[in-house]
Amino acid sequence: MTLGQMYNALSIKLEDVGNTVFSTTDKGHAIGIAQRTIASILDATYLKELERKSTNVSTSVSWISRIEEVDLHEKGIYPYGNKITLVQVPTASNVAQRGMCKMVGPDFIDQDKNQYISSDIHEIMVCHYGKKLLFSVTNARNFPGFCHITYIVDPVELTDYTNIQSSIPLSTSLHRLVLDIAEAELWHRDKKYERSITSYTKAHTTLKTLNERLSDDYREQI
Repeated sequence: MTLGQMYNALSIKLEDVGNTVFSTTDKGHAIGIAQRTIASILDATYLKELERKSTNVSTSVSWISRIEEVDLHEKGIYPYGNKITLVQVPTASNVAQRGMCKMVGPDFIDQDKNQYISSDIHEIMVCHYGKKLLFSVTNARNFPGFCHITYIVDPVELTDYTNIQSSIPLSTSLHRLVLDIAEAELWHRDKKYERSITSYTKAHTTLKTLNERLSDDYREQI
């Protein structure tokens, strides 16, 4: 669905075919809010179109013992919703795994005290903590000093609102959801609160269902 088609669909939903109540700018702004809402709430599995990869990002020695780190902001990397989907550190010892790191919480810093957190010589653990990535290099052989980072970017920055023939970056399967949220936003702006709540409720139910579907699939695999 192109932006022009989305604008027309919103006009029909909002009973504003003549565009006398909501301008194209209003609709574009609402679509932007809708995209960011989806990118914030929906699991990254559904956001492949928003993935970007920064390669050969250099790491540096952290003040924390046995830790290498990357300051994401210094490298110009701003994961939207703090969503990093994959970190790779290709070394001679983990070629079989293509250098995929194990994403863990900050407890890994005290791994010597935690018997449930461990890694072997073929695995590097990484934690996304604030604006940094922290790598445990205790058991990693020949840590190369660089990594590849795949992350979710802001969908609004990928949208060309000046070209109504272009499409938003989100998957076409999510376009109807974008329209529901955008409709809710515009109804709220017009102080039609009941209609706004109805649209938001519909959208929230869809978001919840999609995320729960992934949780169910995960439980079936373990």
